[in-house]
Amino acid sequence: MSAESNPSSCEIIEAKLTSFDGRTVRDISSNFITSFELIQSMDKVSYSGVLAVLDTAGVLEGMPLRGEEKLDLTIKSFDLNTEVKIKAFVHKVSDIIPTQSSNGSI
Repeated sequence: MSAESNPSSCEIIEAKLTSFDGRTVRDISSNFITSFELIQSMDKVSYSGVLAVLDTAGVLEGMPLRGEEKLDLTIKSFDLNTEVKIKAFVHKVSDIIPTQSSNGSI
């Protein structure tokens, strides 16, 4: 493997969150995602991951978040310069914390 290849380095191009009933869709890809971790295991048939969102614009305000949402991700990998589309489900919403200035939530 060359020193230039890093399979864990990627960028989220698009992230669309759809409510459990399909009525509400929010684009959270632009400046809302603060961290992203995708976990793959040899003994599991699926991926899992953690996505941290900082909402200071109120984009998620009024959207029912209950851990049953759909998440459509488009990820660009820097190692081979490929794009991957992932259709995921939100399993759990946790650690909702107001920011220090109270102008948003993490």
